[in-house]
Amino acid sequence: MATPVHFVGLLRSPVSWARVGRELVHALGGCPNRVSATSLKGYLWDAGFPLRPEVEAALARRRADGWDIALDYPPNFARLRGGRRAGILIYEGDRFPDHWARAAVENLDAAFVPSEFALEAAAASGIPRDMLQVAPFGVDRRIYCADGPSASLPTGRAFNFLAVAAPHVRKGLAELTRAFCDAFAPEDDAGLVIKCPPLEGVGRRPWEYGAVEEFIQEARAPQVSLLEGVFSEGEMAALYRAVDVYVQPSYGESFGLAPLEALACGVPVVATGWGGVLSFLDDSNAWLVEYHLIDASAFAYDWRGEGGVRMARPRAESLAARLREAFEDLTARRAKAARGLETASRFTWRRTAKAILSRLADLEARRI
Repeated sequence: MATPVHFVGLLRSPVSWARVGRELVHALGGCPNRVSATSLKGYLWDAGFPLRPEVEAALARRRADGWDIALDYPPNFARLRGGRRAGILIYEGDRFPDHWARAAVENLDAAFVPSEFALEAAAASGIPRDMLQVAPFGVDRRIYCADGPSASLPTGRAFNFLAVAAPHVRKGLAELTRAFCDAFAPEDDAGLVIKCPPLEGVGRRPWEYGAVEEFIQEARAPQVSLLEGVFSEGEMAALYRAVDVYVQPSYGESFGLAPLEALACGVPVVATGWGGVLSFLDDSNAWLVEYHLIDASAFAYDWRGEGGVRMARPRAESLAARLREAFEDLTARRAKAARGLETASRFTWRRTAKAILSRLADLEARRI
Protein backbone atom coordinates (compact mmCIF):
# COMPACT_ATOMS: atom_id res chain seq x y z
CA MET A 1 0.00 0.00 0.00
CA ALA A 2 1.26 3.49 -0.83
CA THR A 3 2.42 5.63 2.08
CA PRO A 4 -0.16 8.29 3.03
CA VAL A 5 0.66 11.90 2.16
CA HIS A 6 -0.44 14.92 4.20
CA PHE A 7 -0.15 18.34 2.56
CA VAL A 8 0.41 21.44 4.73
CA GLY A 9 0.06 24.89 3.21
CA LEU A 10 -2.05 27.89 2.26
CA LEU A 11 -5.09 26.82 0.22
CA ARG A 12 -7.89 29.36 0.70
CA SER A 13 -6.29 32.30 -1.10
CA PRO A 14 -5.96 33.56 -4.71
CA VAL A 15 -2.16 33.88 -4.54
CA SER A 16 0.02 31.68 -6.72
CA TRP A 17 1.52 29.51 -3.98
CA ALA A 18 -1.99 28.69 -2.70
CA ARG A 19 -2.91 27.66 -6.24
CA VAL A 20 0.13 25.39 -6.27
CA GLY A 21 -1.12 23.83 -3.04
CA ARG A 22 -4.65 23.28 -4.31
CA GLU A 23 -3.48 21.79 -7.57
CA LEU A 24 -1.06 19.46 -5.81
CA VAL A 25 -3.65 18.21 -3.34
CA HIS A 26 -6.04 17.58 -6.22
CA ALA A 27 -3.39 15.86 -8.38
CA LEU A 28 -1.97 13.79 -5.53
CA GLY A 29 -5.46 12.58 -4.76
CA GLY A 30 -5.78 11.30 -8.31
CA CYS A 31 -2.85 8.92 -7.82
CA PRO A 32 -2.99 5.60 -5.96
CA ASN A 33 -2.30 7.24 -2.65
CA ARG A 34 -4.14 8.46 0.39
CA VAL A 35 -4.03 12.25 0.69
CA SER A 36 -5.11 14.51 3.53
CA ALA A 37 -4.41 18.21 4.04
CA THR A 38 -4.10 21.03 6.56
CA SER A 39 -5.03 24.51 5.33
CA LEU A 40 -2.89 27.30 6.78
CA LYS A 41 -3.71 30.99 7.02
CA GLY A 42 -1.60 33.45 5.07
CA TYR A 43 -1.60 36.32 2.56
CA LEU A 44 -5.14 37.12 1.29
CA TRP A 45 -6.54 34.14 3.22
CA ASP A 46 -10.32 33.93 2.88
CA ALA A 47 -12.31 31.47 4.98
CA GLY A 48 -14.96 31.34 2.25
CA PHE A 49 -12.56 30.77 -0.63
CA PRO A 50 -14.09 28.00 -2.79
CA LEU A 51 -12.21 24.72 -3.13
CA ARG A 52 -12.79 21.72 -5.36
CA PRO A 53 -14.70 18.88 -3.70
CA GLU A 54 -11.57 16.69 -3.83
CA VAL A 55 -9.59 19.31 -1.89
CA GLU A 56 -12.38 19.75 0.65
CA ALA A 57 -12.41 15.97 1.07
CA ALA A 58 -8.65 15.97 1.73
CA LEU A 59 -9.13 18.64 4.40
CA ALA A 60 -11.84 16.55 6.05
CA ARG A 61 -9.94 13.27 5.83
CA ARG A 62 -8.31 11.95 8.97
CA ARG A 63 -4.58 12.35 8.92
CA ALA A 64 -2.65 9.08 8.69
CA ASP A 65 1.01 8.71 9.59
CA GLY A 66 3.24 8.93 6.56
CA TRP A 67 4.80 11.82 4.63
CA ASP A 68 4.14 15.45 5.42
CA ILE A 69 4.65 17.71 2.38
CA ALA A 70 4.74 21.42 3.24
CA LEU A 71 4.63 24.51 1.08
CA ASP A 72 5.25 26.98 3.87
CA TYR A 73 7.74 29.50 5.22
CA PRO A 74 10.79 27.22 5.67
CA PRO A 75 11.46 28.01 9.36
CA ASN A 76 7.99 26.53 9.98
CA PHE A 77 9.19 23.12 8.75
CA ALA A 78 10.11 22.38 12.38
CA ARG A 79 6.38 22.15 13.13
CA LEU A 80 5.73 19.22 10.80
CA ARG A 81 4.55 16.08 12.60
CA GLY A 82 4.70 13.37 9.93
CA GLY A 83 6.87 10.30 10.23
CA ARG A 84 8.78 11.61 7.21
CA ARG A 85 8.86 15.21 6.08
CA ALA A 86 9.28 16.94 2.73
CA GLY A 87 9.13 20.60 1.74
CA ILE A 88 8.55 22.55 -1.46
CA LEU A 89 11.14 25.31 -1.80
CA ILE A 90 10.61 28.42 -3.93
CA TYR A 91 13.08 31.32 -4.18
CA GLU A 92 13.97 33.79 -6.92
CA GLY A 93 17.69 34.44 -6.45
CA ASP A 94 20.77 32.36 -7.21
CA ARG A 95 20.84 31.10 -3.62
CA PHE A 96 18.40 30.72 -0.76
CA PRO A 97 18.55 32.61 2.56
CA ASP A 98 20.86 30.76 4.94
CA HIS A 99 18.14 30.35 7.59
CA TRP A 100 15.87 28.77 4.96
CA ALA A 101 18.60 26.31 3.98
CA ARG A 102 19.29 25.43 7.62
CA ALA A 103 15.59 24.83 8.25
CA ALA A 104 15.42 22.49 5.27
CA VAL A 105 18.51 20.52 6.24
CA GLU A 106 17.51 20.21 9.90
CA ASN A 107 13.84 19.35 9.44
CA LEU A 108 13.30 17.65 6.06
CA ASP A 109 14.00 14.26 4.59
CA ALA A 110 13.41 15.54 1.05
CA ALA A 111 12.95 18.87 -0.71
CA PHE A 112 11.21 19.59 -4.01
CA VAL A 113 11.94 22.57 -6.25
CA PRO A 114 10.09 23.60 -9.43
CA SER A 115 13.10 24.09 -11.74
CA GLU A 116 16.74 23.25 -12.32
CA PHE A 117 17.46 26.92 -11.59
CA ALA A 118 15.94 26.54 -8.11
CA LEU A 119 17.81 23.28 -7.56
CA GLU A 120 21.14 24.96 -8.28
CA ALA A 121 20.22 27.87 -5.97
CA ALA A 122 19.30 25.44 -3.18
CA ALA A 123 22.53 23.45 -3.65
CA ALA A 124 24.57 26.68 -3.61
CA SER A 125 23.00 27.42 -0.23
CA GLY A 126 24.23 24.20 1.31
CA ILE A 127 21.23 21.90 0.86
CA PRO A 128 22.64 18.48 -0.16
CA ARG A 129 21.84 17.56 -3.74
CA ASP A 130 20.65 14.12 -2.68
CA MET A 131 17.85 15.84 -0.73
CA LEU A 132 16.68 17.75 -3.80
CA GLN A 133 14.31 16.77 -6.60
CA VAL A 134 12.88 18.88 -9.44
CA ALA A 135 9.09 18.69 -9.73
CA PRO A 136 8.04 21.33 -12.32
CA PHE A 137 4.75 23.07 -11.71
CA GLY A 138 1.83 22.77 -14.11
CA VAL A 139 -1.16 24.57 -15.55
CA ASP A 140 -4.85 23.66 -15.48
CA ARG A 141 -5.73 23.83 -19.17
CA ARG A 142 -9.43 23.45 -18.42
CA ILE A 143 -9.23 27.04 -17.12
CA TYR A 144 -6.16 28.47 -18.85
CA CYS A 145 -6.91 27.81 -22.51
CA ALA A 146 -7.18 29.77 -25.74
CA ASP A 147 -10.95 29.29 -26.00
CA GLY A 148 -13.23 31.27 -23.74
CA PRO A 149 -14.37 34.78 -22.87
CA SER A 150 -12.00 37.74 -22.88
CA ALA A 151 -11.97 40.58 -20.39
CA SER A 152 -12.51 44.21 -21.35
CA LEU A 153 -9.41 46.37 -20.92
CA PRO A 154 -9.14 49.98 -19.68
CA THR A 155 -6.38 51.20 -22.01
CA GLY A 156 -8.52 52.11 -25.02
CA ARG A 157 -5.88 50.58 -27.32
CA ALA A 158 -6.28 47.80 -29.88
CA PHE A 159 -2.97 46.13 -28.96
CA ASN A 160 -2.20 45.38 -25.31
CA PHE A 161 0.56 43.99 -23.14
CA LEU A 162 -0.13 42.47 -19.70
CA ALA A 163 2.03 41.95 -16.61
CA VAL A 164 0.75 40.18 -13.49
CA ALA A 165 2.82 40.93 -10.40
CA ALA A 166 2.91 41.87 -6.75
CA PRO A 167 4.48 45.31 -6.10
CA HIS A 168 7.90 43.80 -5.37
CA VAL A 169 11.05 45.46 -6.68
CA ARG A 170 12.24 42.16 -8.19
CA LYS A 171 9.13 42.02 -10.40
CA GLY A 172 10.62 44.73 -12.61
CA LEU A 173 7.48 46.83 -12.94
CA ALA A 174 9.39 50.13 -12.84
CA GLU A 175 11.66 48.91 -15.65
CA LEU A 176 8.62 47.73 -17.59
CA THR A 177 6.74 51.02 -17.51
CA ARG A 178 9.87 52.98 -18.42
CA ALA A 179 10.64 50.61 -21.30
CA PHE A 180 7.04 50.78 -22.53
CA CYS A 181 7.10 54.59 -22.53
CA ASP A 182 10.43 54.52 -24.40
CA ALA A 183 9.07 52.08 -26.98
CA PHE A 184 5.66 53.70 -27.55
CA ALA A 185 4.45 57.27 -27.88
CA PRO A 186 1.10 58.37 -26.41
CA GLU A 187 -0.44 58.27 -29.89
CA ASP A 188 0.66 54.67 -30.55
CA ASP A 189 -2.13 52.10 -30.56
CA ALA A 190 -0.48 50.04 -27.80
CA GLY A 191 -1.45 49.74 -24.15
CA LEU A 192 0.02 48.20 -21.02
CA VAL A 193 -2.06 46.63 -18.25
CA ILE A 194 -0.47 45.82 -14.89
CA LYS A 195 -2.50 43.46 -12.68
CA CYS A 196 -1.61 43.64 -8.97
CA PRO A 197 -3.10 42.22 -5.79
CA PRO A 198 -4.67 44.72 -3.34
CA LEU A 199 -2.10 47.47 -2.78
CA GLU A 200 -3.14 48.75 0.64
CA GLY A 201 -0.03 49.24 2.76
CA VAL A 202 2.41 48.94 -0.12
CA GLY A 203 5.94 49.98 0.82
CA ARG A 204 5.97 48.60 4.35
CA ARG A 205 8.37 45.78 3.47
CA PRO A 206 11.95 46.14 2.20
CA TRP A 207 11.29 44.03 -0.90
CA GLU A 208 8.39 46.26 -2.06
CA TYR A 209 8.28 49.50 -3.98
CA GLY A 210 7.86 52.45 -1.63
CA ALA A 211 4.73 53.65 -3.44
CA VAL A 212 2.60 52.81 -6.45
CA GLU A 213 3.96 55.90 -8.22
CA GLU A 214 7.35 54.21 -8.48
CA PHE A 215 6.03 51.80 -11.12
CA ILE A 216 3.00 53.50 -12.68
CA GLN A 217 3.39 56.37 -15.15
CA GLU A 218 0.33 58.46 -14.27
CA ALA A 219 1.05 60.83 -17.14
CA ARG A 220 0.40 57.97 -19.58
CA ALA A 221 -2.95 56.81 -18.16
CA PRO A 222 -5.06 55.12 -19.43
CA GLN A 223 -2.54 53.84 -21.99
CA VAL A 224 -0.71 52.41 -18.96
CA SER A 225 -3.41 51.08 -16.63
CA LEU A 226 -3.38 49.41 -13.23
CA LEU A 227 -5.86 46.68 -12.32
CA GLU A 228 -5.84 46.11 -8.57
CA GLY A 229 -7.65 43.48 -6.53
CA VAL A 230 -8.52 39.81 -6.26
CA PHE A 231 -9.49 37.98 -9.46
CA SER A 232 -10.77 34.43 -9.75
CA GLU A 233 -8.86 31.99 -11.94
CA GLY A 234 -11.56 32.26 -14.57
CA GLU A 235 -11.22 36.05 -14.53
CA MET A 236 -7.44 35.75 -14.83
CA ALA A 237 -7.76 33.44 -17.82
CA ALA A 238 -10.13 35.95 -19.47
CA LEU A 239 -7.56 38.69 -18.81
CA TYR A 240 -4.77 36.69 -20.47
CA ARG A 241 -6.99 36.01 -23.49
CA ALA A 242 -7.76 39.74 -23.84
CA VAL A 243 -4.16 40.75 -24.50
CA ASP A 244 -1.71 40.24 -27.34
CA VAL A 245 1.52 39.68 -25.40
CA TYR A 246 2.30 38.82 -21.78
CA VAL A 247 5.36 40.46 -20.14
CA GLN A 248 7.40 39.01 -17.26
CA PRO A 249 10.19 41.55 -16.58
CA SER A 250 11.17 39.94 -13.26
CA TYR A 251 14.69 40.00 -11.90
CA GLY A 252 14.10 36.34 -11.04
CA GLU A 253 11.47 33.61 -10.76
CA SER A 254 11.81 30.18 -9.19
CA PHE A 255 9.42 28.93 -11.89
CA GLY A 256 6.87 31.47 -13.15
CA LEU A 257 3.24 30.35 -13.18
CA ALA A 258 1.86 33.48 -14.86
CA PRO A 259 3.89 33.24 -18.10
CA LEU A 260 3.07 29.53 -18.34
CA GLU A 261 -0.64 30.31 -17.93
CA ALA A 262 -0.32 32.98 -20.62
CA LEU A 263 1.18 30.42 -23.02
CA ALA A 264 -1.69 28.05 -22.25
CA CYS A 265 -4.10 30.85 -23.23
CA GLY A 266 -2.37 31.25 -26.60
CA VAL A 267 -0.44 34.40 -25.65
CA PRO A 268 3.30 34.71 -26.40
CA VAL A 269 5.64 36.13 -23.77
CA VAL A 270 8.34 38.76 -23.33
CA ALA A 271 10.52 37.83 -20.33
CA THR A 272 13.89 38.38 -18.72
CA GLY A 273 16.14 35.62 -20.05
CA TRP A 274 17.25 34.28 -16.66
CA GLY A 275 15.91 32.11 -13.88
CA GLY A 276 13.25 29.45 -13.57
CA VAL A 277 11.19 30.73 -16.51
CA LEU A 278 13.77 29.15 -18.80
CA SER A 279 12.25 25.80 -17.79
CA PHE A 280 9.64 26.49 -20.46
CA LEU A 281 10.52 29.74 -22.26
CA ASP A 282 12.93 30.00 -25.18
CA ASP A 283 13.21 31.85 -28.47
CA SER A 284 10.48 29.69 -30.01
CA ASN A 285 7.69 30.91 -27.69
CA ALA A 286 9.06 34.14 -26.22
CA TRP A 287 11.18 37.23 -26.73
CA LEU A 288 13.95 36.97 -24.13
CA VAL A 289 15.32 40.19 -22.65
CA GLU A 290 18.99 40.80 -21.91
CA TYR A 291 19.93 41.57 -18.31
CA HIS A 292 22.60 42.65 -15.82
CA LEU A 293 23.32 40.38 -12.85
CA ILE A 294 23.12 42.46 -9.68
CA ASP A 295 23.41 42.05 -5.92
CA ALA A 296 19.78 41.81 -4.75
CA SER A 297 20.44 41.62 -1.00
CA ALA A 298 18.66 44.93 -0.32
CA PHE A 299 15.29 43.78 -1.69
CA ALA A 300 15.35 39.97 -1.80
CA TYR A 301 12.52 38.44 0.21
CA ASP A 302 13.46 37.63 3.84
CA TRP A 303 17.16 38.15 3.17
CA ARG A 304 19.13 38.63 6.38
CA GLY A 305 22.48 39.80 5.14
CA GLU A 306 24.30 36.46 5.31
CA GLY A 307 26.30 36.92 2.12
CA GLY A 308 25.01 38.17 -1.22
CA VAL A 309 22.30 36.95 -3.53
CA ARG A 310 22.14 37.74 -7.24
CA MET A 311 19.23 38.42 -9.52
CA ALA A 312 19.00 39.62 -13.12
CA ARG A 313 17.77 43.17 -13.76
CA PRO A 314 16.39 43.47 -17.31
CA ARG A 315 18.26 45.94 -19.51
CA ALA A 316 15.90 48.82 -20.29
CA GLU A 317 16.94 49.16 -23.93
CA SER A 318 16.59 45.41 -24.53
CA LEU A 319 13.17 45.31 -22.88
CA ALA A 320 11.95 48.27 -24.95
CA ALA A 321 13.26 46.64 -28.14
CA ARG A 322 11.56 43.30 -27.39
CA LEU A 323 8.25 45.08 -26.69
CA ARG A 324 8.48 46.91 -29.99
CA GLU A 325 9.37 43.72 -31.88
CA ALA A 326 6.42 41.89 -30.36
CA PHE A 327 4.12 44.76 -31.34
CA GLU A 328 5.32 44.99 -34.94
CA ASP A 329 5.80 41.34 -35.95
CA LEU A 330 2.43 39.60 -36.35
CA THR A 331 4.04 36.56 -37.98
CA ALA A 332 6.37 36.04 -35.02
CA ARG A 333 3.51 36.51 -32.55
CA ARG A 334 1.46 33.82 -34.23
CA ALA A 335 4.38 31.40 -34.42
CA LYS A 336 5.39 31.94 -30.80
CA ALA A 337 1.80 31.63 -29.63
CA ALA A 338 1.40 28.30 -31.44
CA ARG A 339 4.64 27.01 -29.99
CA GLY A 340 3.60 28.24 -26.55
CA LEU A 341 0.42 26.17 -26.66
CA GLU A 342 2.52 23.09 -27.39
CA THR A 343 4.87 23.95 -24.54
CA ALA A 344 2.10 24.47 -22.00
CA SER A 345 0.51 21.13 -22.88
CA ARG A 346 3.56 19.35 -21.42
CA PHE A 347 3.27 20.99 -18.00
CA THR A 348 0.49 19.29 -16.05
CA TRP A 349 -0.16 19.04 -12.33
CA ARG A 350 -0.48 15.28 -12.68
CA ARG A 351 3.12 15.27 -13.92
CA THR A 352 4.10 17.31 -10.84
CA ALA A 353 2.36 14.85 -8.52
CA LYS A 354 3.95 11.85 -10.22
CA ALA A 355 7.42 13.36 -9.81
CA ILE A 356 6.78 13.86 -6.11
CA LEU A 357 5.25 10.42 -5.53
CA SER A 358 8.02 8.69 -7.48
CA ARG A 359 10.64 10.36 -5.29
CA LEU A 360 8.79 9.47 -2.09
CA ALA A 361 8.40 5.85 -3.23
CA ASP A 362 12.13 5.68 -3.95
CA LEU A 363 12.94 7.02 -0.50
CA GLU A 364 10.53 4.54 1.09
CA ALA A 365 12.16 1.66 -0.80
CA ARG A 366 15.54 2.63 0.60
CA ARG A 367 14.18 2.23 4.14
CA ILE A 368 13.22 -1.41 3.58
